[in-house]
Amino acid sequence: MRGRVIGATLFLSPRTVEWHLRRIYAKVGVANRRELITAGSRAAELAAGERTIRRRPGAGPG
Repeated sequence: MRGRVIGATLFLSPRTVEWHLRRIYAKVGVANRRELITAGSRAAELAAGERTIRRRPGAGPG
């Protein structure tokens, strides 16, 4: 989705949308939306893997 469409949906200017996206890119350590999506997918896969590995408290000996 382009910044123009996101901005119109959220009643923000496209420049505001791009500013926030650049801040997010910097925090995540990526350069563009494609890399951001990839990083998010990897994080979700890791989180899902951790949920399946963890045992419930009181589930018995490991």
